[in-house]
Amino acid sequence: MRPSRFSIWCIAGLAGVCGAALLGSAYWRPVHFLDERIEADIHPESITITGTYHYKNTSVFPRIELLQIPFPSRSDWPPPFEVAAGDAKKESYSLKIFRVFGEYHLPVFFAPHGERHVRIRYSQKTPLHEGCYLITTTLQWKRPLEKADFVARMHGVRLVKSNYALETLTGNTLGFSRIRFMPQEDWIFKWEVL
Repeated sequence: MRPSRFSIWCIAGLAGVCGAALLGSAYWRPVHFLDERIEADIHPESITITGTYHYKNTSVFPRIELLQIPFPSRSDWPPPFEVAAGDAKKESYSLKIFRVFGEYHLPVFFAPHGERHVRIRYSQKTPLHEGCYLITTTLQWKRPLEKADFVARMHGVRLVKSNYALETLTGNTLGFSRIRFMPQEDWIFKWEVL
């Protein structure tokens, strides 16, 4: 027996639909990065960055998204000495981070149409009193953030330079906010020790 012409057309059609779905997934991402809040605690010889990130799964299917956690790296910026991740709605940093080929990855489960608020914290030595937060990684999501807040808290230091204009929020806290934000440059800031 051989398959009928109808079943061959059905198989070919199904293969075409599957191929189109796979090709489309390279251009359409069901998880959207909606907003972020970045808090930089600046100390004389180190910074601690705490980022809270809001994501939404727009699909009717559950999904696991493998998020890469990029860090600034130059010869004068050593890698982070502490990295932790957790659900922002809980106090603990209990999500498992995997390091593969020197890069940090965080698997995040999304329910159908589910939203997640993820918090990531890392600390990094800063021998030159200069810090960088990689904002341009937002470009990979191919859509602007609905809202982005950035805060710099000084601990025994004074900020002397920032490539984004900062306003004073409280005595030792500066910051800036953006709506529909598609950054074209990373946030770089410098300080001096008091």
